[in-house]
Amino acid sequence: MSDRPEPAPGDALYVETKHDGASPTIVIVGEFDMTGVEVFWAHVSQAVEARPASVTVEARDLTFVDSSG
Repeated sequence: MSDRPEPAPGDALYVETKHDGASPTIVIVGEFDMTGVEVFWAHVSQAVEARPASVTVEARDLTFVDSSG
């Protein structure tokens, strides 16, 4: 078993926001299609509320992305 996050059963996309330091990192894992847009944008909206200098999106474990992403 790996230590990377996994989408919950029935979900194609796992999204987590990490606050390590001044700038948040949004981690996305799995398949990003139209079913994941709402949860992803919820994380983005929350991350930019504090007006950080930058927001990082970590997508190294993203296995699929369509035009929704």
